[in-house]
Amino acid sequence: MAVFETIKDKAGVIKDKAGVVLTSVSDLNGLAVDKLEEASKLSLSSAGYFSEVGIKQLRAASGIRDVESLRKFTADSISLSGEIAKKLLDDSKAWMSVGSDLKEKVTGIFKPQEEEIVAKKKAAAKVVAA
Repeated sequence: MAVFETIKDKAGVIKDKAGVVLTSVSDLNGLAVDKLEEASKLSLSSAGYFSEVGIKQLRAASGIRDVESLRKFTADSISLSGEIAKKLLDDSKAWMSVGSDLKEKVTGIFKPQEEEIVAKKKAAAKVVAA
């Protein structure tokens, strides 16, 4: 009889874990789609910004006719480099935010189910001990 009880206990644990996995997969799929959308928006925003900057710089460079226009182009380019550095910093902060939010949400998906399994194991241990 002890063998059957052990098998029954193991089957219960497997059933609990399967339920956790299936629920978690559904939640993870939704989260993946949300993060993919967020990543796409960030990428498109950056691509748009840098395309505009590149075209603007090409137009400005094509307008160089003399020393004064070269001086103005150089000064504008130096000022633009500060703007680009700020954009890169903002983008990196946004990407880090996406990553930390993803980590937090994935942990949140598994934590309640993990706690439930631990509680069931403790209850089963009390029954066996009694």
